[in-house]
Amino acid sequence: MPATSATKIEIERANALMFHNSWISASPPEFRAALLSRALWRRHDPGDVLARAGDTAADIFGLASGTMAFATDKGPPDTRLTHIMHPGDWFGVVPILTGGGRSGEISLRTSGLVARVTGAAIEAITAENPHWWREIGRLSVLFAQIAAGAAADLMIADNRERCAATLLRLAGVRHRSGIAGPGPVIAEIGQNELGAVANLSRNSVGRILKELEAAGLVSIAYRAITLPDPAALRRMVDS
Repeated sequence: MPATSATKIEIERANALMFHNSWISASPPEFRAALLSRALWRRHDPGDVLARAGDTAADIFGLASGTMAFATDKGPPDTRLTHIMHPGDWFGVVPILTGGGRSGEISLRTSGLVARVTGAAIEAITAENPHWWREIGRLSVLFAQIAAGAAADLMIADNRERCAATLLRLAGVRHRSGIAGPGPVIAEIGQNELGAVANLSRNSVGRILKELEAAGLVSIAYRAITLPDPAALRRMVDS
């Protein structure tokens, strides 16, 4: 089904959410207001694709509800997941900063409410105040930090700790609490996908998750893994 427009109440709630625990929460109030006033809010279904690898449209996206997936075009062709975005996350700055194409596909993993700010709107905002380009650049830094953290986690030698670190990242709580508080949180991911992202075999992932479940650190369901206490899982990884 095509995306549908958000209601006024949904937009008001989404705008309030976007002021907390997100990229723009640390931005000047005037920039936040200018950005959100130009946002186009749409409800999307699971599987909806917002952007594909190589696209040059300079839109950026903000997620108010649901989860979204990013799949890089740099990895193996059978790896369809690189990172999962959560409420409060903003992303998609490569075209507006470089003029080049996107480096992967952005799609809805669950139903969600998404803000789209067009490249033209960003150009207008930054024309009003050229210093606001710094805020757009800061968003790219945040995702560079995520990428660096993911690379560091993949160098963890211990399979159990590497699996747990990857799970925390995909749940959005590798280095922070969830947007709704310290837990529990849910990673919308199956065991096969987790294994591919963490560079582990299906058998290894299954064994590790059973061990973590027995320790009360995860709860396994179909295509979803709940983390009852993310802080406890982080302590296990970082000890």
